[in-house]
Amino acid sequence: MSIHTKYFLVLVVTAAIAAAGCAVDTGPTVEIMMDPDAPVTEGPGSYGVGTTSTWDHTLNGETVRFTATLVEKREYEGREVNVNSDSMPSRDPGFPCDGANGTMWDVETDGFVACLKDGEILAGDNPYHGRFDWPLEVGKTWRTEYTWTDNVINPDWSGPSWEEWTVVAWEEVTVPAGTFMAYKVVRTKTRWEVTSEDVAINWYAPEVPGSVKTLWHRGSKDGYGPAEHMWEMVSYDLK
Repeated sequence: MSIHTKYFLVLVVTAAIAAAGCAVDTGPTVEIMMDPDAPVTEGPGSYGVGTTSTWDHTLNGETVRFTATLVEKREYEGREVNVNSDSMPSRDPGFPCDGANGTMWDVETDGFVACLKDGEILAGDNPYHGRFDWPLEVGKTWRTEYTWTDNVINPDWSGPSWEEWTVVAWEEVTVPAGTFMAYKVVRTKTRWEVTSEDVAINWYAPEVPGSVKTLWHRGSKDGYGPAEHMWEMVSYDLK
């Protein structure tokens, strides 16, 4: 499917960030590319045990490939979660999820719940990290509130947090798994200061259905130090 190149409306959103105990900062300028052909997607879809997805993970310029396998569905703190097992430990020195070999994801929202090492929670978001809010459609903005828990690096950094996200475009994205039409979902505000070095973007492709690419460039404002991450889907097998 070719990329849509004509848009009937461009909205520019610039907003200030104000959080208790945090300095006021202006977030990134966001261009919302409204497209009359963009769909509305009601939910994240469902996946059965045995579903696999293979990813190229690039950390600070070095790429490795791993496979995530959905090994269990369970209830966790009153919500249904998918439990994934990864073929190799995650990489992020200085961050509590470094060395994790599994993750939990909220079934209803496709939101991150926790990273695991041999079944033990290293860190997580309660009830989940709200990178998506359903239904998804271009122009939608939402605020997600959660409690971050760090059991490894510095438990004192645990506590309430919030972020705001906007679906800025319906666009074509190419990854090793193929070329997809996807919602581009950008984080625009956080409880910590957003700077030019602090980036979080997800591309969600309804065809999969799921994320096919994620950028996360962490700056120095959140206490864990800078890192540049990119995940790109290589293949997937849904059950």
